[in-house]
Amino acid sequence: MMDRRRVIGALLGLGLAAFARAQPKKGMARIGFLSLSSAKAISHLVHAFREGMEDVGYSEGRNLAIEYRWADGDAERLPQLARELVALKPALIVAHATPAASALKRVTSDIPLVMVNVGDPVRNGFAKGLRRPGGNMTGVASAELDASARQFELMTQIVPKGSVFAVLVNPANESNESAFRVVDEQAKKAKQRAVRVPIRAAGEIDKAFQAMRRDKTQGVIVPGDPLFVAARAQLAKAALGARMPSVYAQREHAEAGGLASYGSNAAASFRRAAAYVVKILNGAKPAEMPIDQPTTFELVVNLKTAQALKVSLPKELLSRADRVIQ
Repeated sequence: MMDRRRVIGALLGLGLAAFARAQPKKGMARIGFLSLSSAKAISHLVHAFREGMEDVGYSEGRNLAIEYRWADGDAERLPQLARELVALKPALIVAHATPAASALKRVTSDIPLVMVNVGDPVRNGFAKGLRRPGGNMTGVASAELDASARQFELMTQIVPKGSVFAVLVNPANESNESAFRVVDEQAKKAKQRAVRVPIRAAGEIDKAFQAMRRDKTQGVIVPGDPLFVAARAQLAKAALGARMPSVYAQREHAEAGGLASYGSNAAASFRRAAAYVVKILNGAKPAEMPIDQPTTFELVVNLKTAQALKVSLPKELLSRADRVIQ
C-alpha cells in the first residue's frame, strides 16, 4: 500500500501542476485591441475586459501590454489602424464589433483574432462554423439578428397604431444592414413599413431625426454599433426632441436617456472575450475554439423618458423588464 504521505504529495503535485498550467506565461504578453469607437465611449467595456483578464492573473502593466487603436467613429481609419497593429506582431488582436473584425480579416490570416460583439460571424465570412471556426478568428458574437426581431416587436407594443418605423444603419457595419433586413421582413409580415436611415457619423444624427419627424416616422430602432454607442447621449436627446419613441440594442442607450433597449449585455461579452484571450495566450488554436453566442438578453426601460414623451408603456412590458429606470 502506498504511504499516506506519498499519496498526499502526489495529489498536491497534480494540483500544483494544474495551477501552473492556468497561470500566465512568464514575461509580458503583448496583444492588440481595435475598435471603431473611442476610448472614452466604451471605457466601461474596456474596464470589463480588464477585469476578466485580472480574474485569471493578467494585469495590464505587470504581465500584460495592450496596444490600443481607436477609429473614433471614422470607419475609413480602420484599415490603416489594422495594418499598424498587425505590423507590431502581437500575440493576438481583440476586434470590437464587425467593422474592426472585417478590417483585420483583410490584413492577416496568421495572427489570432478574438472577436467581441460581432454580428453573425459565419455570414460575415469570419468563420466556417460556430462550433469549429476553422481559421484565425474566434470569440463572442452578438446574436443581433435574433434581438432585432424582438426589438421590432417591442416597438409595435410601444406604438401599437404605428405603421412606419425607421432603422438607423451605419453603412460601414454589415451587421446593421442585416438587422435592417430582419426588421424589414417583420414589418412586411405585419403590413407595416421599415425605412432604412443611414448614419455615417455623429454629425448626421440631428438632421436624420428632423427628417424622420417631417416624414411622420412613428418610431426608430437602433441596432448595436460602436458609432451609435459613442453617440448614445446625442441619440437620446435627438429622439426626445423629435418626440419619437426609440428602441435600442444595448442597455447603455436606455441608461443615457433612450426609451428602451433589448439585447445582450456588452460588458458580459467583453469579460467572456478575456477568457478567449487567455486560452490563446496559453496555446489554444482559434480554429478549434467554438464561437460563443449570448443566450441571455435583457430588457431595460427608461420610465422617465416615457413620461417625457407622453408614451404609455404596456404594464406587461414593464413587468417583463429586467430594469426600469425612473
